[in-house]
Amino acid sequence: LGNVVCIEQGDTLTYSVTHKARLIDAEDYGISGYGEYFGMISGIKAGNNDVTHIFGDATLRIGTRNYDELVAFLERISKIADIEFLFTVSADKEELPKKIFDIAEVIA
Repeated sequence: LGNVVCIEQGDTLTYSVTHKARLIDAEDYGISGYGEYFGMISGIKAGNNDVTHIFGDATLRIGTRNYDELVAFLERISKIADIEFLFTVSADKEELPKKIFDIAEVIA
């Protein structure tokens, strides 16, 4: 197993995530919006070829609740999906666009 990176907003996962994973607080880097979030993820991948998994918690808080922007973000992620991604989204399944589930198959 390679390196695991967990990106969150705030410090809610500090004691929940194993010390073996790299825990990054997006607030520490002023990350807000999907463009900046994608840039951060791209930088993580570029800076460490041993990263095999990226877990993004609180995706809608780091990005926005605009589902069209979320779809565009996930489409960009799918183009660099040579590692495994997992993003949490706190929303009812029915309110999410179907396209999100199609993209999720690519990045998981």
